[in-house]
Parts: sequence; C-alpha cells; structure tokens
Amino acid sequence: MVALYCKAFITESAEEKTEDLMKRVTQACDAKLISEYKKARQELNKAIKDSKRRCWKELVEGVEKDPWGRPYKVVMAHLKSQPMPSPMSPKLLHKIVTALFPQQRKFDYPTAQDESEDIPTVSEKELMDACNRIGNNKAPGLDGIPNIALKTAIKAAPALFTETYDTCLKEGYFPSRWKQQRLVLLLKGKKPPEEPSSYRPRCMLDMADIKNVFNSANWDWIMRALEEKNIPKYLCRVVASYFTNRVLKYDMDKGLKEYKITGGVPQGSVLGPLLWNIMYEGLLKVTLPKEVKLMAYADDVAVIIVAKHFDEINLAFDKAFERINQWMKTVNLQLAKHKTEAVLITRRKKAETIKLQV
Repeated sequence: MVALYCKAFITESAEEKTEDLMKRVTQACDAKLISEYKKARQELNKAIKDSKRRCWKELVEGVEKDPWGRPYKVVMAHLKSQPMPSPMSPKLLHKIVTALFPQQRKFDYPTAQDESEDIPTVSEKELMDACNRIGNNKAPGLDGIPNIALKTAIKAAPALFTETYDTCLKEGYFPSRWKQQRLVLLLKGKKPPEEPSSYRPRCMLDMADIKNVFNSANWDWIMRALEEKNIPKYLCRVVASYFTNRVLKYDMDKGLKEYKITGGVPQGSVLGPLLWNIMYEGLLKVTLPKEVKLMAYADDVAVIIVAKHFDEINLAFDKAFERINQWMKTVNLQLAKHKTEAVLITRRKKAETIKLQV
C-alpha cells in the first residue's frame, strides 16, 4: 500500500547497474560477478526501503499541511464503496423522475429585444479567465468531450468562442445542445429503493428543510427576482432561454428516454446555485417577529428565536412559520416537515422541553 504514495523509490543508477550485472551473470557464472551482483542487489533493496520511509514521512507531513490533499484522496480511493446500480424498471423510473422533477405551469418570458440596448462583448481575457477555472478532471457532458480538450480548443482558437458567446448574448439565446442533461440516480444509504425520495439525482447540489428544493424552483419567480435586482435585460433573455426547452435524459432497457424539465435550477452547473440564491433571498426579506432571525445556506434555513419564556417562543414560532409557509407556497416550494428539527438552547439546569408544530 505504501508503494502508492511514491511513484519511484528505485534510483536510476542502482537499477541500471543491477540490470547490467544480471546480464553479465547470465552470460558467465563468474564468482566475482555474482558477488558484485549480490552487493548491488543489497544496495537496491536498501535504496527501496529508504525511499519508502521517505515517502511515508512526506505523506504523514502532508496530512498536517493539507488534510484534504493527496493522503486523503489515497485513503478515500480505498474506502470508497461501489455505487448502487440505478433502477431500470420503466414504471419505477417514471415514478422517480416525475417525483424528483415535478412539472410546473408553462414558462413564458418576453424575448423582444430593445434596439437601443447596449450589449457588451466578451473579451478574450474574460474567456481565458473562465477557461482557466475549468477543472481538468470534471466529468464531461453528453458529448463526451473532456474538459482538457475543450480548454485546448479555446486556447487554440479564442476568437471562435468569443464570437459564439457574443452572438448568444446579442440574440438572448442559450444553445439547445447545452440544455441537455443526463440523469444518474444514487440511492441514499439504506433507504427503500421503491421510494422516489430515496434517490439523489446526480445531474446536483443538494433547519427547516425544503422538499426536493433545487428541482422545484419556479422559473417565473427567478426571473422576477432578477428583474427586481435590475439585472440587464439582455442577460435576463439569456437566462430565460437557458430555462426554455430543457431536456433530461435517463437510461432505460431500450435506450435513452427524454423528459421535459419545466422547473428547477440545473444542479452541478455554475449558474444554477446563483439563480437559486437570488430567488431564495426573498425568504430572508419576509417580515418576521422581532424575536426571530433567519440564516440560510443553500436550501437549509435556521429559524433562530431568542426569548425568555416558552409561550413567547411558541407565539413567535407560529407567526414566523405561518409567514415562511406563505412565501413557500407563493414560489411553489414545500417544506420537508419530516426533516425539520428544533433545538432548545438554555442555561437553565433543569431539563425542559418545548413542543412546536410545523
């Protein structure tokens, strides 16, 4: 196992000398040559042991400097369990897909362009900055083109890419080929495989908790949130095109099947989480009782209530959750009540409990 941590712990000189002596020993069984061969072999074994010790020391020191670096990756590669196979039953797959990606009302956003609108071009520097941020080892899309090949093409012909992006911005268009995504279902732990909520769609970002949150975000409300922030109209048109005619593909026994996406933000994308945050910020602006504060991270929300008496906590909690639920319904989101938890923090020594109804 230690051998994994160092690519080579045999010095070239020792290796070459050993190979040379081996050839000479096989050609003539000279006692002197055999003695030299044994000595060289001992030196080689010693060099290997010394190098192993050095590599192991470097590995241990690496853990101290970067706990999530190479040592962590090596260990996790050995501990990683084999993924569960995705369900292939047509009825079960349809049930899972429709539950994870619920259909929403028709999305219709005006795309008329204002001729006087000033649309900036994409500079080569912006292109190269974005190119350099692309990870080489990220999984490719449906086209199978690895990121390293894409980055090579961008650096070889940057003008071709800037011209393409300029046209997309000017016409408010997001290419259809870029809106296709392939679904891989991962079973969550030991959850029942026949339940849609037992699967994590990998195409994904994922203590009030919102049910199937990222796949349920309403596009109309996202566009409204963008307009409220005075996002330029040309960018709003591109985002609207980004949402329109999205297609999800998943494997069946008879090949790929397509499913039309009508809501949510593409998980695993760069833009998806940003669009979600812009819409979800509306929750943090809801008027709440003075004892209540909200803190949010992704789809998780902490409702913090500071009060002296239990009846004050209950009253503030009821008012807060009533308004939170109203906002959720407005934007077509739903609280996952079974995942919502409450924690009572107090300095009182006497054990106390409080009952809250979500």
